[in-house]
Amino acid sequence: MLYPLLSGIGAGLILTILPGTVFFGLIQTSIQKGFKYGGMYALGVACSDLLCILLSYYVISGVLENKVFQNVVAISGGVLMCIFGMFYFFKPSEKTVPLNPMQEETRKGNFILKGFLLNIFNPVVLFYWVGLVSIVSVKYDNKQILVFTFFAALVLTILMVDILKSYIANRIKYFFTNKRMTALNKILGILFFSGGVKLMFDAYVGNSFF
Repeated sequence: MLYPLLSGIGAGLILTILPGTVFFGLIQTSIQKGFKYGGMYALGVACSDLLCILLSYYVISGVLENKVFQNVVAISGGVLMCIFGMFYFFKPSEKTVPLNPMQEETRKGNFILKGFLLNIFNPVVLFYWVGLVSIVSVKYDNKQILVFTFFAALVLTILMVDILKSYIANRIKYFFTNKRMTALNKILGILFFSGGVKLMFDAYVGNSFF
């Protein structure tokens, strides 16, 4: 039980540094509307992630007993991670955090909905969660308690770190220069690509996937 908990926390910490539409939306909301609104936005993102994880798990859980399928999942997941790695390595960075004026909002619930919709309507998000749920389910032999522990730790970690980002947004916005974002993208790209190669190698030689 401790291993999937710690693994989920570690994975969550890695995912929280991925720059993208949701990331910059969180920073923009926090800077312009304040910590509470940024926290509501982060909660909406977490809810959409949780929904994607549950949908992915219950769709694929019935076919995870097949060993051939497990290898296919590992190899496919490795290929996807390599693709993500190349995407981030060659991705041009945002030069600045977008700070266009935002329409005045009076209900914090509106920002929960904004975070939820912005995240869930990104086609990459569900695709990514399907791959990760498949890999993690194979790793833990499709034992629900272990799989759910991993993803509960992951989602809660992302939510807490996003709330922390919201709190310190007015300080960290100056950090995100073009040069630093480019370096961050390349580091993330290397990490993703290396992880994908490891998954494919482990599937080929029959070792544990993690």
